[in-house]
Amino acid sequence: MATIKFKSELPTWFLKKNRYSWLNKDTPIQHVADQLAIRVAAEHDIKAGKLDSEHLRDIYENKNAFSPCIAYGDSSPYHGEVIWPLSAGDVLLNARDICETNPDPFTVENLEIYRWSDSAINIYMAIEHATDAEILAELKRLLPGIRTKLGIVEPQKRNMGPRISKLKTGGIFECLDLSLWEMATGDTILGKVYSQVIKNQRYNEKRISDLKNEALEMLELRFTDQLNAEVNKKR
Repeated sequence: MATIKFKSELPTWFLKKNRYSWLNKDTPIQHVADQLAIRVAAEHDIKAGKLDSEHLRDIYENKNAFSPCIAYGDSSPYHGEVIWPLSAGDVLLNARDICETNPDPFTVENLEIYRWSDSAINIYMAIEHATDAEILAELKRLLPGIRTKLGIVEPQKRNMGPRISKLKTGGIFECLDLSLWEMATGDTILGKVYSQVIKNQRYNEKRISDLKNEALEMLELRFTDQLNAEVNKKR
C-alpha cells in the first residue's frame, strides 16, 4: 500500500488526455446513468473482494465513454426504472416463504418477504383483467398503507437538476474513479493530488474531501433510484 504524493504517481489510465471530455452539460442523462452504473457495480465488486473485476477494467479502459450505449441492465422498452417485471429468480427466491406464511399480503411479515431490497417490494398487477386507469388507481390507494407498514415515507418532490449538472461537469466521475482505484489497490491519494487533477484545480483540499463524499453518495441506491426515475422521464 502506497501513499500517492504527486500527480505523476497516479495510474496512467487516469492521466490520459481528454479522458473525461465526453462529460459536458449536453451529455445525455441516459449516458451519464449508464456510466454511473458501471461505477456502482465496481464498488459492489470491490466490497465482494473482486479487485480485478470486469467493471473496474471497464473504468480503467473508459469503456463506451465516447460511444453511448446501455452496457448494463435491460434496455428493452418495457423495462422501467421504477416498475419492472419480476425475474424467475425473484419468484423462486420468495415463493416458499410466501406460501408458508399468513396469506394476508399486507402483514408486516409478508411485506418483509416481498421486500427484496431496502427500497422495493414485489407486486402483482392484473394487467389482462383491469384497465390501466384501474391499476393506477389501486396502486394509489395501496401505496400509503404499504409505506406505513414498512416505515418508508414518500420522498419529497426533488429537483435533480443541480445534482445531474454536478455529475456532468463537477468532477464527480474523476473523484469516483480515483476513489474506486484507492479501494481496489489499498493505496491512498493525498488530498492535494486530488485538488491538482480535478477540474483544473477548481477544488482545494477541504472542498475535495466534500466532493469525494458527495461522489460516493451518488453510488448509493437512494440516489441511483432517483437518477433512474429521471432517466425514465426522458424516454
